[in-house]
Amino acid sequence: MADLLKRVGWIFLLLLPLAIINVVQSDIPKITPVAFHPVKSPEFTGMLATNTILSTADKLLKGQVSGPEDIALDDDGNLYISNADGNLLVLRTNGELDTLVSTLGRPLGLAFAPNGDLIVCHEPMGLISINKMGKITEISGRLEGIHLADDLAVSTKGIVYFSDATIFDDLNSFYYDILIHKPFGRVFSYDLNSGILELIVDSLYFANGIAISPDEDFLLIAETAAYKIRKYWLKGEYAGTDEIIADNLPGFPDGIIGNGNGEYWVSMASPRKWSVDHLYHPYVWVKQILKYLPEFLRPGPIKYGLIIKIDGDGNILKSLHDPNGNVLHTITNVVEWNNTLYIGSLYNDTVGKLLLE
Repeated sequence: MADLLKRVGWIFLLLLPLAIINVVQSDIPKITPVAFHPVKSPEFTGMLATNTILSTADKLLKGQVSGPEDIALDDDGNLYISNADGNLLVLRTNGELDTLVSTLGRPLGLAFAPNGDLIVCHEPMGLISINKMGKITEISGRLEGIHLADDLAVSTKGIVYFSDATIFDDLNSFYYDILIHKPFGRVFSYDLNSGILELIVDSLYFANGIAISPDEDFLLIAETAAYKIRKYWLKGEYAGTDEIIADNLPGFPDGIIGNGNGEYWVSMASPRKWSVDHLYHPYVWVKQILKYLPEFLRPGPIKYGLIIKIDGDGNILKSLHDPNGNVLHTITNVVEWNNTLYIGSLYNDTVGKLLLE
């Protein structure tokens, strides 16, 4: 280990001039990182055992989409897609691909309100609503202190629960958030009927995916930077409190969505990296240098497709893998509909479609 650290030290010394150049050229956060000592990542055994199930997924719209970060289906089975170019796309049940609306920015999380409007987490507008005609209504954004609205869930009563992932203002800031490792993330509720915005959970490590239980008595929240899933109680004896139900996950949890039966699909944007856990996170001086590296030299996600299924207590029930990432990788959201998974991702040029057994 000592020899390995010595070699890493020399590498960083060689990279230091590039980092110095980047300091001059870029607006780098001046926040000092915090040391993080994650426990050993779980092995891919048992319910996490490696398989090739995701490798058999169909590639919908191959080459017609770019970075379909989230997807949602309406009651008729039309597939809505948040595309990296700012377009909200709709794949109709007849196979036609339409553009619902073009936005100036990056649509992220999608969910339907009880009235049929599409509620969208958007960079940089925040939380917005889009009706069936494509009209955009801004709901809550920078004026209310929202930095990066990321994912959401909507109750049957029209309460939108959405994550404000970090204090940084763009999607690529996840690099700084994970590196600095401070709990900048929050979760808000917004009542579509009354217009009341309320902070319900704060101090989260890159607050990301959100799912609401079938009885709407709790939320599940992904903390991407901490490899955790948190439960927040909306009703009952523990209303207003939260707890960790899944810790030390094998990857970076992103989107979460329930299947209506008390089970939840959790997308892993990437498996964990040994180098990140053991060479970067524990050492503030290393993270300080990494903070200033040009984007092309930064550690990136592993090209590996991974989804896990959990219950409401965080127990892992199943895992789906594409070990080489040839079909799907950097997965960010999954929707189960009619015994089929529709799979979104940060960098793919396709939407995955997988028929469940």
